[in-house]
Amino acid sequence: MAMRWHGDEALRRIRDSAGRQVDMASRFIRDRARELVSRDQAVTIYARGGGRSRAGLDPSRPGEPPKKVTGTLRRGIAQEYMASRLEARVGTNVPYGKHLELGTRRMAARPWLGATIRTYQAELRGRFESTRIST
Repeated sequence: MAMRWHGDEALRRIRDSAGRQVDMASRFIRDRARELVSRDQAVTIYARGGGRSRAGLDPSRPGEPPKKVTGTLRRGIAQEYMASRLEARVGTNVPYGKHLELGTRRMAARPWLGATIRTYQAELRGRFESTRIST
């Protein structure tokens, strides 16, 4: 009986399966982070310099995830999957997202991304460990 080498096909399947899992995990974290920053608070609207501004009346406390004022941070949370590197990123291009996450000299951190990852770390690990490669 002749033996056949299927190593290249096996590696492709492993890579495809791992890629699907990395992409799924990044989408999961993105969605949970959006949920975390969706807590409403009372808002006041006032005129300022010819426009309108909003201010939250019940802001989050230091160490808590930020509460929603306009929803800009929530809408700005995105994920990106790079198949060639089996890598994904979750974050935001909203400039103050980093300040909320890490804090500044004048404001204590209100972590939202790190808090999401820590909250769901065990669940994600379980999903990766239970993954089977489809044949």
